Amino acid sequence: MQQVPLTPDPNQSFSLRLDDTRYEIRVKEANGVMVADVAIDGVLVLTATRVLAGEPIIPYLYLQRGNFFLLTDADNLPTWEEFNVSQSLVYMSPAELAAP
Repeated sequence: MQQVPLTPDPNQSFSLRLDDTRYEIRVKEANGVMVADVAIDGVLVLTATRVLAGEPIIPYLYLQRGNFFLLTDADNLPTWEEFNVSQSLVYMSPAELAAP
């Protein structure tokens, strides 16, 4: 599991290469909830998918080459004010996802 740094900002975008895959992620606040857009290797695969505590950001197995999770204290709903305070974004590799 690898931590992905977030800033305490309501709207942010970043790209990173993990396990030979390029991810472009935009996290934003929409009507009081956090949502994400995800592109994998330059192809937009998700738009405005709701980000929930401990749930995979990429919800479909056929799109997964690894996945991202937003971990929060006590499974609280994610909020940008708590990014890198009590909430963190992590990446799990395909091998980590497959482990029991």
